[in-house]
Amino acid sequence: MLVIKNQEYFDKVCAWANENNLMGEFLRTLCYLDDYGCIQGEKGFMQSRDKDNIKCLLFPDQMEHSFYFEMYKRLPVDPRTFSEYSTVWMNGGMIYFESDKTWSIHT
Repeated sequence: MLVIKNQEYFDKVCAWANENNLMGEFLRTLCYLDDYGCIQGEKGFMQSRDKDNIKCLLFPDQMEHSFYFEMYKRLPVDPRTFSEYSTVWMNGGMIYFESDKTWSIHT
């Protein structure tokens, strides 16, 4: 699940992407980030697309039209229960590249 930590900045980037005909690319990259880690293989802790087990916090980045993210993963304590979200599983950036007119995920 995506958690927007600065709605004003997010709305500003959305408006900019829309004005520059980049909304499709912006949403595609957001969806990729939102789905990341939601499917795990047979040896993984999840067997379905349960987005409640992955949390991605999205913050403004220093780069224009870009975001910094922190990804948290909830791990099973025992087969019947889940603990709270673990510490940061990974972090990185959803960085906009003017030369390519695209966002890219970097960890």
